[in-house]
This record gives sequence, C-alpha cells and structure tokens, in this order.
Amino acid sequence: MIQRDQRDQIRFGNESLLKELLPVVDNLERAIKSSREGGNTDVLIQGVELTLKQLTGALTRFHVTPIQTIGQLFDPATHQSVTSVASKKVPEQHVVEEFQRGYLLHDRILRAAMVSVSTGRANGAPGTDDTISSS
Repeated sequence: MIQRDQRDQIRFGNESLLKELLPVVDNLERAIKSSREGGNTDVLIQGVELTLKQLTGALTRFHVTPIQTIGQLFDPATHQSVTSVASKKVPEQHVVEEFQRGYLLHDRILRAAMVSVSTGRANGAPGTDDTISSS
C-alpha cells in the first residue's frame, strides 16, 4: 500500500502544476486560431500578453520567480555574462541588459539569466558609450 502511494506520488506529483498550465495552452491555441482567421494584430498581442501574465502567475504559485538583473551587481551564481558593454550610465560590473530571463525555484537557481555586464567608461573617450565586446 505504501509503495503504491509512493509510486503514484512520483508518477502524478506534477499534476497540480500541469492543471495550472492547461488553460495557458488553451489560450495560446485560441490566439493561433484567431490569428489564422485574420484576427486583428492588436487583439492578438493583447491575448498573448494576457496569456503570459496567466503563465507567470501559475509559475509564481509554484514558487518560480524571476531573477532581478538590470542595474544589479553581476552575480556569477545567478547571471551568465554573454557580453561586456562600456557604459557611462551603468557602474562597472553591473548588469546593463538582460537577453534571457533567469528564474529561481524557491531559493535554488532554475536557470541563470543571460546578461551583458558594464565595463564602466570606455577609456573616457567621447562617443564610445554602450559599445559591446565579447566576454
């Protein structure tokens, strides 16, 4: 009896998460159908935005939260630097831009954020602000 309960828990442990995601799938299918039927692009964009809000709400209920990036001190534990950018506005070793959002599951990294990091001022030369170089 206990082994069967454990097997069922392993097999169906994600059931509540999946039930939260099914309405998101329904809304995306409706958006695609509407788009194919010649729907207004503004309505399509609004529908996709509402669907994204619904999905992020579901993720939040399951303790998946986005990692803060823009303007934050670069943290190799939560950020993956893909480029370096000279910037007058953003201090050295701080995140300038986010290319892909990162997420935490409770307090554990689910996926690191892909970001660009400031190298500070570019040799003080005018006109060299926000130039990108490889990391």
